[in-house]
Amino acid sequence: GSWLQASVTDADGDVVTQGLAGLVSVSVENDVPTLSLTESTVSGAVQEDALGSTTLGNTADTDLSDGIAEGPVTDVAVLDLSGLVTSLPGADEPAPVLYEVINAGTATGLSSNGEVVTYAVNTATNTLTATAGTRTVFTFVVDKATGQATFDLNDQLDHDVTDAAQAGDAGQLTVDLGSWLQASVTDADGDVVTQGLAGLVSVSV
Repeated sequence: GSWLQASVTDADGDVVTQGLAGLVSVSVENDVPTLSLTESTVSGAVQEDALGSTTLGNTADTDLSDGIAEGPVTDVAVLDLSGLVTSLPGADEPAPVLYEVINAGTATGLSSNGEVVTYAVNTATNTLTATAGTRTVFTFVVDKATGQATFDLNDQLDHDVTDAAQAGDAGQLTVDLGSWLQASVTDADGDVVTQGLAGLVSVSV
């Protein structure tokens, strides 16, 4: 309305005008991006046997234990989180999907050499660090833009010998990481949509 006026001019040239400020408007509904799960899961596997080993392409890096390497083993797992969600940017593009480590604030349910394992999140590096006392048990680093994640086991995790799935040399303990992850999308005018990944990302040890 501020950019409009009505006017009338009579036969001998008299002119009367009337501004239309505040009287004319058009509402534009916002478009918000979508983010949905694909119903897929992502998992990886590492072996304590590989801890401290420099064979078979392994690196000892900062390992605090020495495993007994038997066959092709590794203490590093690379996971691709990008297939867990799909997104439509909507009209306010671009709207890239980001993959973030978040502080779930829940107990891990894990222990290492009898000590409780706790998690700490560094949002600047998008890293989850698992510690037992002063020891780093593992790190989980996520590339925020691509969703590629690296799980690096540095020390042993306690396996429950009363659980057949965990007992013995081939026993496997599942580390559920999804609760500490989320995907998010932010469009060009700042609309944000997030999606938790609980139950969708794990590494067996």
